[in-house]
Amino acid sequence: MAFWATAIASAFGRLLHDEVIVGRSDSRDPLDAAVASHPFGCLNQAGSCLFSHPTLRMLKLTQAPNIAIATLWVDFLRGAGVDASLQRYYLGAAAGHLPPDQCLPEIWIQHDEQEQRARTLLAELAEAPQRCWRCACGEQVEGGFEQCWQCGRWMPPAAGA
Repeated sequence: MAFWATAIASAFGRLLHDEVIVGRSDSRDPLDAAVASHPFGCLNQAGSCLFSHPTLRMLKLTQAPNIAIATLWVDFLRGAGVDASLQRYYLGAAAGHLPPDQCLPEIWIQHDEQEQRARTLLAELAEAPQRCWRCACGEQVEGGFEQCWQCGRWMPPAAGA
């Protein structure tokens, strides 16, 4: 545990340009003991938890059903100016060892004031109309398909409008 706390603390310390203290439970120093008793085991010189630093506070927006959808949602939000990130990208491999609902990818945003806009954008994306066209063979083709699955004809230019 101490190894991971040290590695994480040193990485975030470099990120924040802050000197990080990593506590050791076997130390007689009161500061070391206080740091070691902290849930994350690391504090900055001011005595505050490094992981509750205001610049690192994020808000969970939603869970996605899979990595592909999550990536599309994050790219869509970033394109709209929302500072979004994808979390739990690799955790899908742990499904079975961990509860499956805890392994789904999550969309997080950096700024609280962007929450309502981000939720609105995702709701609009979910309700976006699907393109639908009828092929000359009579088959109705839905979604983003530009070629008929029945006969292989390409979508006529007028149908895409």
